[in-house]
Amino acid sequence: MKKGERERIETKQGERRRNETKEGGRERSETK
Repeated sequence: MKKGERERIETKQGERRRNETKEGGRERSETK
């Protein structure tokens, strides 16, 4: 699995959290 593909999958889940928290930057850091 390429690094980009992995981020893509996380991004799909991250988008949902981003809409709920509206603080994607903070949640994104934890996901990474």
